[in-house]
Amino acid sequence: MARLDKDSISKKFAPHLQEGELLEHFAYGIKQPHVVAIALLMFLAILPGILIVALLTKSYLVGKTNKRIVVLKIDGRGRVRRVTPYGLDEFRGAAVSTSTGKRLTHVRIDIPAKPFVAKFHPAFAPFNRPGAMAIAAAIDPRAEKTAAPAMALLDAILLLGPTGAGKSPLGERIEQRGLWGRRCFHFDFGENLRAVAALESAPGFSAAQLDYVRDVLERGALLENETFVIAENILDRFIASRGVGPGDLLVMNGLPRHVGQARDVGGRVRMIRVVELVCDAGTVVRRISTNAGSDRAGRKDDAIALVRQKLRTFAARTAPLLAHYEQQGVLTTRVRVSAATQPDELIAELTPAPPANP
Repeated sequence: MARLDKDSISKKFAPHLQEGELLEHFAYGIKQPHVVAIALLMFLAILPGILIVALLTKSYLVGKTNKRIVVLKIDGRGRVRRVTPYGLDEFRGAAVSTSTGKRLTHVRIDIPAKPFVAKFHPAFAPFNRPGAMAIAAAIDPRAEKTAAPAMALLDAILLLGPTGAGKSPLGERIEQRGLWGRRCFHFDFGENLRAVAALESAPGFSAAQLDYVRDVLERGALLENETFVIAENILDRFIASRGVGPGDLLVMNGLPRHVGQARDVGGRVRMIRVVELVCDAGTVVRRISTNAGSDRAGRKDDAIALVRQKLRTFAARTAPLLAHYEQQGVLTTRVRVSAATQPDELIAELTPAPPANP
């Protein structure tokens, strides 16, 4: 098999994408004869058996875009031999099944005109685990997920604003001072994500998940719904390690970042207030260049191109969170931030406290 990396895979998909279609996830999978057939072939003659199994094994690249699932059948040299697209609506009511174990993800599509079966293993490629999980979730949203232990919802406030607006300094100051007479814990998701990415290995995270996190940070992208398990793991570890309990207040910074995450986070926290730090692009650049919040030292993601990418992502994906929470009746506060605004100036805007739990 020709070496497959992210760049070469993206190039293979590019000719087969529609205008405006974006490749979000991909994975390399294979279809082999049944294990009993493989064992029988090996028993009859080891070398010929290996050759026959190799000839009968089919290789695929499967991509999830913002519109479709696209399956590329590839040969031993990595050349595309067949393209099979599936509209996401084709899976509604169709005979599809997926399963994800500790190592393998299996996908089966029983659409008569274009059936598909494959298995995806992390050993095939470092990006395979998160990619296969995202693809499986898109194909079979009914797939069972491992249920998390039931827990009481923790009260939280969400700090919302573009990169460099001062969310982290504000969160740290709220933790130091407390808010509304409550003990506060600042959960800086970006900081926690960068800490995980810097590790060679981390308990509870697969090597493929760590590679995925590094890739997301490098591209200035967001964790999508299908990989929320990574964010959930980080959040749960923070809550446990800091001893956050009933009556405490979580100060959420960087999670959720889009409406899909907001729905998932709703299983852990009850958002009681959203604070938006309003800051235009010019002010963002000035704040970052002067380190106005004293929180940018050592940051490798403050290159101007990446900052601009983050601003575009914020406008498209994160800003709609305001409408999402307003529709749920959550109190929202908008505070304009200048190049010199400091955390204590912002805290004054957070009174009065939200209404008590009904």
